[in-house]
Amino acid sequence: MGNQRSQERLAEVAKLYYVDGLTQNEVADLMGTTRSNVSRMLQAAREQGIIRFRISHPMSRQHALEQSLIATFELSDAVVT
Repeated sequence: MGNQRSQERLAEVAKLYYVDGLTQNEVADLMGTTRSNVSRMLQAAREQGIIRFRISHPMSRQHALEQSLIATFELSDAVVT
C-alpha cells in the first residue's frame, strides 16, 4: 500500500508541474515539501515510468550517420534526413 501511495504522490507532483504548469516552488508549497524534494520526486517519477516524454521531431534524422560524417570529414555539424 505504501508504494502505491508513493507512486500516487509522484504522479500528483508530476501533474502539477508538467500539466498544470506550476513551478517547483509552487508544487512544494502545495505538497508541503521543499523544492529540492520536488526535483527528486520528478526524477523518481521519470525513473519509475510515471513520466514519459515523446518528442515528435518534424524531420526523421539519422544521428549515427551525422556523427560519422562529422568525425570523418571534421565538420562542425551535419544533418542527414
